Amino acid sequence: MKLTSRRVLRVTVAGIVASSCVLALTGCRSDGAPGLALVGATLIDGTGSPPVSDATIIIRDGRIERVGPASTVEVPRGSRVMDVTGKYVIPGLADMHVHFGSGGPVDSDLDRLLPQFLFYGVTTVLNVGATHGDLGTIRRLRAAITAGNLQGPTIFATGGLITVPGSHPTSTVMHAPASGDWSEVGVWVVNDTAEIRATVRKTAQAGMDGVKIVVESGPTIFGDNHPQMSPTLVAAAVDEARRQGLPVFAHVTSPDELQIVLDNGVSAVMHLVDGADPAALREMARKGIYYVPTLGLFVWADTWGDPARSLRDPFLRAGVEDRVLESLRESGMLPTTRPSRDDLAWRSRFLANLRRALDAGVTVVAGTDTGNPFVFPGFGMHHELELMVEAGMSPMDALVAATRTPARMLGQEQEFGTLTPGRRADLLVLGADPLIDISNTRTLEVVIRNGRVLDRASLLRNPTP
Repeated sequence: MKLTSRRVLRVTVAGIVASSCVLALTGCRSDGAPGLALVGATLIDGTGSPPVSDATIIIRDGRIERVGPASTVEVPRGSRVMDVTGKYVIPGLADMHVHFGSGGPVDSDLDRLLPQFLFYGVTTVLNVGATHGDLGTIRRLRAAITAGNLQGPTIFATGGLITVPGSHPTSTVMHAPASGDWSEVGVWVVNDTAEIRATVRKTAQAGMDGVKIVVESGPTIFGDNHPQMSPTLVAAAVDEARRQGLPVFAHVTSPDELQIVLDNGVSAVMHLVDGADPAALREMARKGIYYVPTLGLFVWADTWGDPARSLRDPFLRAGVEDRVLESLRESGMLPTTRPSRDDLAWRSRFLANLRRALDAGVTVVAGTDTGNPFVFPGFGMHHELELMVEAGMSPMDALVAATRTPARMLGQEQEFGTLTPGRRADLLVLGADPLIDISNTRTLEVVIRNGRVLDRASLLRNPTP
């Protein structure tokens, strides 16, 4: 490192790991400290605007202060400068459908799991209840991250999900807690409009960011014969949420469920709807309802159907624990043969479902349903982006769906999602152009969270070599 004639401290991407103060998430306060300047990269700012080559990004006190071509943005005297010439800078990724599970049958320590999101460049998440998504856990995790006692993404949350007796997930994927109180595990079971309104009010009073309702009667894999949330309950939830200033996110997977939520004004549909009517999709677009397809959840069989190949993926093994991958193998969940013709047809079917939504003008938001088998924290977002592009989105549109659009869905456009002045300084440095090939998000070299450069290697306890 050397002092330049402009009295700035200049380091390369490789050299940044030598500066413990710059690297630390805690212990290196930004108050009154020199700003950080990234210089020389191609900027993809998350707005959908054309890339800016030879860009300069000025970060101070955890926020983007200035950004633009080097010819128009001067590096302030005394700044720390990271030379990222030849690299590509994008906003931190936002996953709008997560549960805090490992992606396998074994549970993961949250001290290990939350840094894993950051390791893979996911700096913002929306937890939609269940699996460590209850009110108490969310409050504790937020407090620990804010205090610097835990490394993790910014957590938006619903504090639980609302369902009806005997429906998903209480009769499908979850076991009742010993106390019999489902709210302890991030699930609220309601019987009538009074109870659903009271639950929505409780969500708002706890400082949550939205309401998650489970409308579906399935999922089909468990038998499509479970009680379905009635239109009356959906309408009551939406009405009360509007009174409380909260959006409503609806878990649906079938066309009849989709129509119920379209008729009652939810903010977002969580999961791809198989066989959605084109008219319903056009209505969805017209009403500005967001669509979180969670494609990776639906096409896992063909993705992981060749374990000898897929489980050797270096990007996967760099951040996902060996014991999680082994648990999938030991449980018998991994296919023993390559993807069948039926698996590949299923994949094509779901990609075609998303293409129809895109053709109808629906606004798509990136979300993975992380925590489910084969949907690994952080890693799953890169897989989701690849599937979205395979379904017909351009790489630029897929990146916007994982950056600016999530912020819009949450009403947080002034906080994150784009690399524009005033936004939180969450950004990623890539080694290759994601607009040429979306899988180049895997060339992740540097993660900056709240203006601080993270040491990715130290984010994971006992990382896999």
